[in-house]
Amino acid sequence: MRSRHLAFILAALALFCSACVSRFGWARGRNIVLRDTNTLQFRRSEMELEPSTGELVMHWVGVRAIDGSPDLLEVTYIVFDDANANRMPEAAEIVRQRTHTEPSRKVLFADERYPKSPRPRPLSAQLVARTKDELRQTVWTLQPD
Repeated sequence: MRSRHLAFILAALALFCSACVSRFGWARGRNIVLRDTNTLQFRRSEMELEPSTGELVMHWVGVRAIDGSPDLLEVTYIVFDDANANRMPEAAEIVRQRTHTEPSRKVLFADERYPKSPRPRPLSAQLVARTKDELRQTVWTLQPD
């Protein structure tokens, strides 16, 4: 009986985990290359509008350290309203921010959803990765593929 409860708890934790860490491949489905360096790969899933809610859905976004390169020490995902069009999140522009701070080979932030917005422009996103040797980032616009 205890093993069933433990299995249920572990399965529930896996389902509700917002940042997933794995040493293998990318998540299922087609991935979009955001940026590649000699040591890091930045990827996201396709983005689509959910017909029933009108929300913009991105199933995952993440970064991976290439084999032989240092571990990721910190990964931050920021969604912002780029009001001044400088492609950098200012404190007043940040809509959402998620950070993973455990050493990892790969970090994925899962189930990103953005409701319809009255803003005159689409939201932007920034993914920042830090290793012991470097700090890299990429910025893109959140819109359906």
